[in-house]
Amino acid sequence: MRRIAKEFRAEMRAGLAGKKSSLKMLPAYIGAPTGDERGRCVALDLGGTNFRIALVDLKGGGRLGSKKTRAYAIPKKHVTGSGTSFFDYIARCLKCFMEEEGISQEDIRLGFTFSFPLQQTGIASGVLVKWTKAFRVSGVEGRDVVKMLQGALARQRMGVIKVSAIINDTIGAFAALRYRDARCDVGVIIGTGTNGCYFAQDAHGGRLINIEWGNYDKLPTTIYDKAVDRASNNRGEQTLEKMVSGMYLGQIVEMMVNDLVNNSLLFITPNNKRSYVRRFTSELISYIEEDTTKQLRNVGRVLDDLGVSNHSAKDRVILKYVCRTVSRRSARILVSVLSGVITTIDENLSRDHAVAIDGSLYEKHPAFSDNIRKGLKELFGSKASRIKIILTKDGSSEGAAVVAAITPS
Repeated sequence: MRRIAKEFRAEMRAGLAGKKSSLKMLPAYIGAPTGDERGRCVALDLGGTNFRIALVDLKGGGRLGSKKTRAYAIPKKHVTGSGTSFFDYIARCLKCFMEEEGISQEDIRLGFTFSFPLQQTGIASGVLVKWTKAFRVSGVEGRDVVKMLQGALARQRMGVIKVSAIINDTIGAFAALRYRDARCDVGVIIGTGTNGCYFAQDAHGGRLINIEWGNYDKLPTTIYDKAVDRASNNRGEQTLEKMVSGMYLGQIVEMMVNDLVNNSLLFITPNNKRSYVRRFTSELISYIEEDTTKQLRNVGRVLDDLGVSNHSAKDRVILKYVCRTVSRRSARILVSVLSGVITTIDENLSRDHAVAIDGSLYEKHPAFSDNIRKGLKELFGSKASRIKIILTKDGSSEGAAVVAAITPS
């Protein structure tokens, strides 16, 4: 873990200096919220096949007033269709939301959370580098997504609305917590994917850097990590993400389990018939690790549902151990790179730091947060108490509203 942290810091320095690096270290073009931001702002939050629209009332003094949120499913035809139809659909949903909430177009400040790799040239401009996840929308890569959204708003007769800022979910988590806690200088997402950002003080007051750490490629990998990479549609990319995020942990467990089966170490039957697991998800890892019953009944139910009927008590123990090993490694890798970020900001941990963290893996896995705390204690000893990990739920939408309020009209 210490070696990973040290190597990660070196990779950060290389990225910041414009040298060859697997870390993009992109400037976010926003300052840190002060907590004094006020007003009603609307946030568009797009990071998956469901997107959210939120109306957030900022009261100042780090306080939030009322918040209204609505989720919209994006039909498959738009996820794999043209950029024009994709952004037209988003604009129509926004128009419907505003009409239902009685929001005037002249009144609105709009923040846009767009959780895909962006090359930003300003606070309200961002060129999509590459679609990730299940998105295959044509005619968007290499173009400014803010301009495309503005065009869709104009076509819906909503051209008076201007996008104040575009951010990703990691920066959203940071901004949401920094609004109410001045100690916050790091934002982390650990769910389907993963990323981190940090605010570094400098002679000009400070700058926020989007690390894009999912692409970090200096980690020690196993045969299972290599197999996951070969099976992916982005071989050789997003190495760290494939080792720690919810999109891939289930695949790693599945490959490990089936390797044990091939070596006659799991699901052994008298006639030596082999039972393999298929479609093992990260949600199943959480479900299995929650099982504290003596006979591991939940583990047994999972195996039954997966079509493995010949499991023994020993098999169930082994499966839980494999799940625990994979999720624990995920948390410890995350701790390693996080410690690299924090010691870049404050090498000797001379002050308190708050880390805004959001994402389904951190929130829903029964042991993930505890594994992070234990990892920090191993690395920093008593000084680990200076690092506060704070769940910042819905940070991506709240943060977009806060950033919209920061940005001059």
